[in-house]
Amino acid sequence: MSLFTFSPPPGLFNDGTAYSTKGVWFAADKVRFRGGFPEKIGGWTKLTTSVFDGVCRSLIQWVDLSGVRHIGVGTNSKYYIESSGAVLADKTPLRAAPLGSNPLSVTNASTTMTVAHRAHGQAVGDRVILAGAEDTGGLTAAQLNDTFVIASTPTVDTYTVTLPAAASSTVTGGGALVTALYSSPFTSPMGNNPFETTDLSADVVVNHVNHGCKAGDFVTFDGASAVGGITIDGEYSVTSVTSVDEYVVTHSSAATSTTTGGGAAVTAEYYLSIGLANFTTSIGWGSGGWGVGGWGESTSSGFGNQIRLWSVASFGEDLVINPRGGAIYFYDTSEADRAYNIRLLSTAAEAPTAANYIVVTPEDRRVVAFGCTDPNTGLFDPLLIRWCDNEDLGNWDPADISATAGFIRLSSGSEIVCAAKSRQEILVWTEGTLSALRFVEDLIFSLTLLSPNIDILGPNTVMSVDDSVFWMGRENFFIYNGRVQVMPCAVRQYVFGDINLDQAFKVTASSNRLFREVRWDYPSSGSVENDRYVVFNYAENVWYFGTMERTAWSDAGITNYPIAASPDGYIYYHEFGWDDGSTNPTSALEAYVESSPIELEDGEHFSFVRRIIPDITFGESTASSPSVTYSITPSNWPGGPRGAEDEGTTTRTAALPVEEWTEKMDVRMRGRQFSLKVLSDTKTGVKWRLGKQRFDVRPDGRR
Repeated sequence: MSLFTFSPPPGLFNDGTAYSTKGVWFAADKVRFRGGFPEKIGGWTKLTTSVFDGVCRSLIQWVDLSGVRHIGVGTNSKYYIESSGAVLADKTPLRAAPLGSNPLSVTNASTTMTVAHRAHGQAVGDRVILAGAEDTGGLTAAQLNDTFVIASTPTVDTYTVTLPAAASSTVTGGGALVTALYSSPFTSPMGNNPFETTDLSADVVVNHVNHGCKAGDFVTFDGASAVGGITIDGEYSVTSVTSVDEYVVTHSSAATSTTTGGGAAVTAEYYLSIGLANFTTSIGWGSGGWGVGGWGESTSSGFGNQIRLWSVASFGEDLVINPRGGAIYFYDTSEADRAYNIRLLSTAAEAPTAANYIVVTPEDRRVVAFGCTDPNTGLFDPLLIRWCDNEDLGNWDPADISATAGFIRLSSGSEIVCAAKSRQEILVWTEGTLSALRFVEDLIFSLTLLSPNIDILGPNTVMSVDDSVFWMGRENFFIYNGRVQVMPCAVRQYVFGDINLDQAFKVTASSNRLFREVRWDYPSSGSVENDRYVVFNYAENVWYFGTMERTAWSDAGITNYPIAASPDGYIYYHEFGWDDGSTNPTSALEAYVESSPIELEDGEHFSFVRRIIPDITFGESTASSPSVTYSITPSNWPGGPRGAEDEGTTTRTAALPVEEWTEKMDVRMRGRQFSLKVLSDTKTGVKWRLGKQRFDVRPDGRR
């Protein structure tokens, strides 16, 4: 017996043909390499029992001062918080409420402005952000559209604020698009009988002047009486928008008559407008119908606003949240209420109205905004970087000499894509450059250009691990560990040759420190959602890939396991058991590793394989009789079908079960080359790890 030992190098080698990379592991799914050998990855089980709306693009974990663990979940539809209970709580910020036509009244030579808003419910000292107002009484839109402190409440339907300058005439105005966002909870009165029903239809027409909705937005109604045999109460999704004053929702059952009603006490609570779940090339002026585009959303023109992405960071025991191109929000765990705009904080001064990305510095806990509104012009600048005073996320005023807020602008690139903290600096990417933002004297930042010619695939493709930062470009993977380098990648052609670049902003990077892995989930060319992953093991310097549908990740640390979001609406614990916990009952994972051709003497002679001596362990398996399938497939020509001999006859593939005590497998296989595949796909509770496989093989002549 002549034994041939198959001990390929660790990792997958897929750049090139199977024959040109002979004698290596060529393909795999749900397999990692550890200690030089392939093994099945861990399984997953549901963390949450409730389903989130939309597609999750952001996960973050943190612990508050009382020791409660929280998970922030950002989807294109909502923002949720899960707090050690497996149930997602909707903490989506409220958006501004419409005030009606011409709600602003000013008096000549006076700095007091009266705002009309029916049943506003506000108190002296509360804060309000006014938006959408036109020039009125000699005051500019910029002076009217700002954050104000409520000075008095003359009636239940009016309040006053103090303007930065006196009016030059006495007039009532502001236009038809004025909105108000309050620091105190507010539900917007809708007027008398706002609902219209149609007999036998579940669609309900909602009348609300200047509602600001778009299709898919969420609204909660309260205080309604029955209309058409149904009661419109609770949360609804906007089905369609028919005009600036009218939209449609769908009730759970059909109306029994055609009528108008609901009563005079109906109120509406509108949530932050939803974002897109998928990139679309049709976005642009005139490309969509009425209501396409969110109320009060940033008009920044970058490619980053195509889908709803979030940048989120902990701020002590609390959370700072930024939907890309939108406002910066604050979630206070001690209040456990909805997240709210930081411009409504009591210390708010010159806070950005919109930003593309945020980071919180660990040294002095300040929020840094990348791509944001200019404090001098009020316009959005996609290359501007601003930071608040340390420990005070409300004060962004660079003119405040008692604070350390400030700003700086990148001199190259057209838009900041994202930023990431490393050990001693914050790295800042545009679409073609990489810079470092560093502390200098007096807690002020400076910029250093690290690379004038570098690319990045999207805002979520960066992962910082220990002293290195990894990211994915359009054709390469990169690392920064003091200098920028292109990473050699043995599976580069496999990844970049089959990726949907139209959905590139969905690509997400994550880490799994337990196994020393950096992972990227991405959509293949035939998919609009993430369905594949590629992993770099930085401890062993190897690559491997597989298939899985995951849209966001967060590493273990706060929780005992990594967590990930799936398009099915659940959050999962990963590296938990060995099976697929998304099904009921739990099902087996299909995991395999396959070699490229193995041959003797460069294929000069045919080889005859008589036995396989497996080297495999099933340690940690929970199955009573764990097993896998070994398949050996011969081939005679690199470009021909496996098993097809010269004269056209076919040799069968040998597929044999291997259990814990299997000593050998007898086979009779003939070919110039043969490949090995190890697969588990039927039994639950199976964990396996390969070692060095041996084959009883001998030369068998030229034919």
